[in-house]
Order: sequence, then C-alpha cells, then structure tokens
Amino acid sequence: MTITSAPAPLMTLADVAALAQVQRPVVSMWRRRKAESAQPFPAPAVLEEGREYFDQASVVEWLLATALGNNPAVAEDAAMFVALDALGSAERPTALAGLTSLLAVKALTGEELSARSAAELLELADDVDPADAFVYSEIDALGESAPDWAARADAMAAAAYTPSAALAALDAMRVRLGMHVAGATALDARAADFVARIVATVLGVEGPAAIVAATGATSTLGRARARFLEGAEPEVLLPLARSAAGRHAHRLLAGAGWSTRVVGGDLLEQVPTGSVLYAQFPSPELVDASDAQVLEAVEELALSMRDEDRAVVVAPASGLVQATTPALAQARAAVLRTGRVRAVLLLPAGCWPAHPRQRLAIWVLGSAHPGVPVERRWVTVAEPDSAALDEPRVEDVVTDVLAALGDERAVRAHAFRYARVVGTSDLVATRGDLVGPPDVTRARAQIDSVAAALRVEEAAARVSVPVVPFGVEVEHHEPGPRPTTTLGALVRDKAVRRVAGSRIAAEDIEDGGSGAVVLGVAELMGDSPRGARTVDRLTLAGSYPSSRYTQPGDVVFCTSPTPRAFVDTDGVCVVASPARVLRLTESAPAGLLPEVLAQAIRAAPPGEPWRSWRVPLVPDAQAPVLQDALERSAQVRADLQARLAALDDATTTLTDAVACGALALTSARADVSTEKEG
Repeated sequence: MTITSAPAPLMTLADVAALAQVQRPVVSMWRRRKAESAQPFPAPAVLEEGREYFDQASVVEWLLATALGNNPAVAEDAAMFVALDALGSAERPTALAGLTSLLAVKALTGEELSARSAAELLELADDVDPADAFVYSEIDALGESAPDWAARADAMAAAAYTPSAALAALDAMRVRLGMHVAGATALDARAADFVARIVATVLGVEGPAAIVAATGATSTLGRARARFLEGAEPEVLLPLARSAAGRHAHRLLAGAGWSTRVVGGDLLEQVPTGSVLYAQFPSPELVDASDAQVLEAVEELALSMRDEDRAVVVAPASGLVQATTPALAQARAAVLRTGRVRAVLLLPAGCWPAHPRQRLAIWVLGSAHPGVPVERRWVTVAEPDSAALDEPRVEDVVTDVLAALGDERAVRAHAFRYARVVGTSDLVATRGDLVGPPDVTRARAQIDSVAAALRVEEAAARVSVPVVPFGVEVEHHEPGPRPTTTLGALVRDKAVRRVAGSRIAAEDIEDGGSGAVVLGVAELMGDSPRGARTVDRLTLAGSYPSSRYTQPGDVVFCTSPTPRAFVDTDGVCVVASPARVLRLTESAPAGLLPEVLAQAIRAAPPGEPWRSWRVPLVPDAQAPVLQDALERSAQVRADLQARLAALDDATTTLTDAVACGALALTSARADVSTEKEG
C-alpha cells in the first residue's frame, strides 16, 4: 500500500525511558509525582489498542525543562526513539521498509535527503538500485510522504552518527516492529561474529574475486564488512530477492558498506573463479528449508565449485552433523564424497535465538585435492564450547579452520587446538553424529614447540629492550598560595561537561574481542585491565543508540565504592554506567589539566559529594610543561606495563611448554643473552 502522509513523531513510555537513559518504572514515577506540579508530564497524544503514545517534541521539551534523566543530549538523540509501531498494522511494514530504504540510499550516496521532492528521491533510488532489487519500490510506496520520511531518515542518521548505525538500530527493533521473519533467521551476535570471522579469514586464502551470497543477503555478512579496510573489501554477488525480508537483508548489507551486485539467472553458474560462497539456512529468502533440502542445496553448491573456490555453510546441525534418519545420512554422505568438505564445526546451543535449543553447524568447503589418494583425504571436526567463541580462544578455532583448508603437508604440520583430523572415508561411513562426544584427551591444549620457543624469545627480547628514559628539569621556588576550585564550580561555569555513562547490559559486554572498548567501574577499581572488556559496535548502535564514544583527554570517573578516575588518552571507548565522563570545554582555564583533575578525584575523601571535590589549578605558564611531562610519564608507564605483560606471557608459556615436554631449558642464567651476543 502507499502511505499518504508521515505521522508526527510519537513515543511510548519505553521510548521515553530509553531516551532519558533511565529504567522504565522511573518514567511512570515521574508522571505520578509531577501530575500536580507546574510541569506535569505531557498527556498522551494517541491511544491505540490501549497503548499510550506521546508527542516526541513535547517529551523532549519536558525533559529539557525538568532536567530529569541521565542524557544531556535528549534533543539530539530523540530521532532514534520514534514509535513506528504507533502506525496501523497495514501501514507499518510500508513505513519501515521505506525508512530503511532511505537510510540505505543515504549510506550509499552520502547525500542529504531532506530537501528533495518525492520524484527526486525516486531518481536517487534509481541511481543506486536500477534493477529495483532492494530500495526503489519501497521508496515509491511512500508516495508524496517520502520527503517527510526522508527528513526523519536524516534525523535518525544524525542521532546515530551514521546511516549504517541507524539502520542497525532499526533492525534491532525488528521483533517489536513486526519484522518476525528477519528475527527468525538471525544468528545471535557472538555466533554471527564468529561466522563472519571465518568468512573473512577464508577470504584471505586465495584472494577471492567476490563473496557469493548463495542463499541471499543475511545480517551475518554485514558483520564481516568491519574486518576489511575501506576500499579493500570484495564485491558481494546476490540473487534477486523474492521476499520483503530478503530485500530488507539486502538493504542492511548495502548500508553496512558492502558493494553489492544482483545477478540474474542461476547464481552458481556465474561465480567468478576464486570466490567464497556463503550459504545460511534458514535465511530471509529460505525460511522453511528442511534438512533434506539443505543437504541437496549444499551438494549443488559443492558440485559447482572449482578448486580455487571456498565455501562456508551454516545450517541446523540436525542435517549437517546429526543426520537422524538413514535418508539424511545418505544425502550427507553424498556431499562428503565430493571431497570438498574440509572442516565441520558443531556450535553450542543458543546461537539461534529463534530456536535456542537447536544447535547449528558450520561446514567449510575447499579444494577436493584430486592429487591426494582417497584413503588419505581428510576432514577436521570440532565442537567448540561457548567460551571458544570469545577472545582469545576464538583465534585458535579460526586457525584450525584455516589449517584444514591447506594441503596434506600443512594439515599434518599443524597442532590443532580444538579440531581433530578424521579420514573422509570414515565420515562417509558414519550414520550418526559426525562430531561425536567430546574427546576428553583433547581437553588438554596441544603446544607447538616451535611456536612456544618463538613466543618466549619474543617476550624475552621485549623485556630486554632498554627502558624508555624519563627525566625532568626543575627549579626550586618558595611555595605560594595554591589556587583551587571545586568540581561543582567547574561544571556550573561550563568549564567541564559531565557526560553520563551508557547503561549496557552485562550480557552484551564481552571479554576481549574486536568491538568498542568498555571503560567502567571495573577498570577504575583495577578489577579489569583497560581494553579487556568490549561491546560489539553493531550491538552498541542497535541496542544503545544514545551511547557516545569518549574523546582523547576525557576523564573517566566514578564516585563509589571510592572515588577513582583516569584519563582516556586515546578516546573512541564506551563508558559504562555508573561510571561517567568529565570533558574539558573551550571555557576551561589554561591551568586545568585532565591528569590533574583525575588525580584530584583519586585523592577525594570517600563519601564526600562530587561537587565539593577540590581541584587544583596549575599556573598558566607551567600548564603546557607539566602536560608534556605527564604525557611522557604515561608513555613510560605504558611501556613498563607492556614489559610486565610480556614477562607474564613468557612465564606462562615457558611453564606450560616445559611441563608437557615441548621445550627443555638448556640455561637459566641471567647473562645467557649477553654471552650469546659476545
């Protein structure tokens, strides 16, 4: 259907809570307590099926006037909290598809959309989607209301910082907005990142010409985009989507920055040599494929491959690994006989949120190695546990997969951490579970003696490098009055801006990983080293659209259990509430330095209100000199911490390697390196 007009932006109470960065019951408390005051909470603008919707402009004005909540940027962030579910059930899919299409066009073109007419927006859509594969029809369906939705898309992109982040945020709302098909086929964040990592790693084996999305676009491929440098990513070839969910997945892929090309006809017959094929079951285009249909599709994919091609297949383990019926076992054996299945991984339960108890499996396909006799052909099988999907173990799993794609010599030389090598003929003859129960003898990590020796030598060399010198020249003077102020006065005078931390759910914070670094009370209190905790950037954009990255020089602090603070010298981190940020503004006096502010907080008495904390001001002439000394001090501290980490690594590696016999010490003298050099 065509939408005649875009409704005024509305919000639910849950949207208000998310915008204000408070819990949902807090908003109800505000309504109750402020009901008889001079500033009552805005009245509902719409009542739809017993649910209240509030005018967004009125809510923003009320939050600014009352100064309630923890988000100082409510006006800027408000666009990300529009209740699209306030639309009628018939209009909602059209509006959502049109809005995501406009964001995809904006991501691809970098153009402002607000000032364009409906015809101009269609012309722009035609430029990026001449085959009407993913955005043209959706924008056309907005009719004359397209400019209004375009203005909303611009506002959402500004609030989320990028169109891609706004797209990801809308996708995260898919269940609430009725996008049930997309939600039913999506992998959970950790599993999707793991699969994306395998795809990106396999891409580097032969320098493929393209990624071929054999089963259509998926959000998993979107995550793989972050693993390539700008301009270095391969092209993604796609079949023409036949469903609304498939077109939506294509929009997410294009919005994530992939260069996509729709291929008509039989996609598998048009694969460029050296490509990587990715197939996911279910996918937005193939929601209800049976295990038999999955195996038939995988066999067709395997038979279409050349020795230069690679493939990654994700599907329910009931077909790929367990094969619970004789017919499925026979169909699976037919694929294994092609000789192209190189690695089989059984993922832990919970990787498919729509079916949390059903396990998924991954097959990685490569060269059939026709020069290797049939009796010596191999497949690696593995059952990584949940912890193996996180850093640092995930690197071992991916390395095992990469080794499995090598030739016979490389496979025999590799010390597999999680996988074991099984003869292909043995797997073909298997009628049950390909992976089988975990082999307890493999719970103990295998240690590569050469790698261990190199690791110890590298750590020893790092520790032995001369220490970075640190020195200062000082003059003695009679001390005078020490100028100080209070943190409350600095905030009041707008010399310092206080920025609230983001309320990030514990389950979204990962140990290690390549996401945004999380800084919080754990880092401030020394319970967790900086950089050890991360949050996936797509999760951050989708689930926490009002979160903000730190800037270099920000002071991260907390008030309890005791005052603690440090300076984030690099920026681009996420501060987790209840920790907060103090940011010096252009109005800050020259004698106010971030490290001095952090030190003053660390010296503050526990229990004293933060507004009363005393902050010393450095004489203006001394400020740049002290800043330079503090920066050099930080460099020396980082160098010493790196040396300690290297020494710890050497100690652990040496102990493990000697204990299992992989290494034998020939000298434990302190001057061994000196003697060798002499």
